[in-house]
Amino acid sequence: MGLEIPRTIADAATGIAVAEPSGRRLTMVARATMSISGGTTLTVAGHHHEIAGTAPALIPSEDAGAELVPYYLLGGARLRRHIPAGATIRYDDVDGIDPILLELAAEERTTRFPDTCAPDSRTSDTRNSETCFAAEGVS
Repeated sequence: MGLEIPRTIADAATGIAVAEPSGRRLTMVARATMSISGGTTLTVAGHHHEIAGTAPALIPSEDAGAELVPYYLLGGARLRRHIPAGATIRYDDVDGIDPILLELAAEERTTRFPDTCAPDSRTSDTRNSETCFAAEGVS
């Protein structure tokens, strides 16, 4: 985000047409830079919005699918289990994601990736809808 804004403003100010979106989507996720214990509450803090023990990583959204948690949804979440260094944090690794943000993320993922099941805002489960449950034979 930081790099595109000044360029877009400069282009608009000089009358240069702003390019159409490329259609490529990236998701910023949190990758553990060290072993993080289960029970740890993740906090987004500081000027650079850091989460201790992690580093942000940009990956194609289709690779994030419905399993990897977007970085900024992790603020206040608690780890259910130990996360080894190098692992990317998944929805089933955490509890306590803000339910409204979780629901919005689920809606976006279901729209962008209709063949996958997004997290359930009530449980952080990666199966969120009756459609997903029906596809799996669960009633």
